[in-house]
Amino acid sequence: GIMSSVAGKTNQVALNAQGELAFSYDLKKHPLRPFTQVEYWLRVSTPAGEKVESPRHSIFYEDNLRAWQRLDEDRVTVNWQDGDQKFGQAVLNAARAGQRAINAYLPQAASAAVRIYVYPSARELQSALVFNQQTWVAGHTSPDLGVILVSIAPGLDQQLELERQIPPELAHIALYQLAGKFAYPRLPLWLNEGVAS
Repeated sequence: GIMSSVAGKTNQVALNAQGELAFSYDLKKHPLRPFTQVEYWLRVSTPAGEKVESPRHSIFYEDNLRAWQRLDEDRVTVNWQDGDQKFGQAVLNAARAGQRAINAYLPQAASAAVRIYVYPSARELQSALVFNQQTWVAGHTSPDLGVILVSIAPGLDQQLELERQIPPELAHIALYQLAGKFAYPRLPLWLNEGVAS
């Protein structure tokens, strides 16, 4: 058999009858963070002690249960499921307005690449947050990934919801850029949420 290591855990992998290695990763037992870049490769030690490593490959682990419409402009990518191109443009406009407001308060914040995913309902967004047990959550930001998830349905209230949800999530990313990955989790809640609101 051959040992495989995934996320720091080593597993025995056997050659099948065709001389191939097959390894299945159980996402239910070991969930991956959604909307992240996953790198993978194969490292083999033969019985003779020879070590062989394959080239590294990567996939973007994105929710693909439904098709996304996309709009890209200057390091901001908007992804949405329901609504037309005008809805996507409205999301992008809200993000731009939010960035301008944040720059007035935090002019030193680096302009990070941001991916915004707009779900049509909180229920559909929650299905993507496999690591989150809070069933009430209507939005989520992963500042280290530059990913924002919000639930906004196209319609009469969309502009109000875009203005209410997107700029605060962008503020979390800007604070992360300023503080760095070690200091950001230590920011007091009043500062982090106060700047966002």
